Amino acid sequence: MPKKLRQRFQAYEAEVSTHLRRLFRREEKPREALTAVAKDTRKLARKVLQPEPTENHKQAIVWVKKGVAAYNLKEYEDAEQCFRRALAFDENYARAYLYLGNALYKKRHRSEAFAAWETAIDVAPRSEAAKMAQEKLDRLCKDRDQDQPFRELHEERRY
Repeated sequence: MPKKLRQRFQAYEAEVSTHLRRLFRREEKPREALTAVAKDTRKLARKVLQPEPTENHKQAIVWVKKGVAAYNLKEYEDAEQCFRRALAFDENYARAYLYLGNALYKKRHRSEAFAAWETAIDVAPRSEAAKMAQEKLDRLCKDRDQDQPFRELHEERRY
């Protein structure tokens, strides 16, 4: 058995044991324990059934890491270029689209940022990156809607 797979099974076994111990000590209700074990089982199944990443995807991951480092240093132009290189290696990498959108938003390229976030959702709708992109879109649309009366009032006063 490969080392990573063995480690995942050991972690799963430890989690299940923890819930059983809590159940027998009456620290957890049966429903809570079963729910937690089911969640851990689904998590393990996703990891075990997940295909090995291709070389292109591995390169995309490397470029995303470089982009995140540049983004954290507020070097948004460099970050954008790294995320675009990541997408050149793997055009279906939702996390790269998410971070590209973040960098574009910081550069005040709003429409491009929105498009990148929407693409993140399109390429991997069930991924964590898609969830984060959707949250950003929802929050920005909500903020924009709340500011709309203020903007209209402000524009009326200028004329």
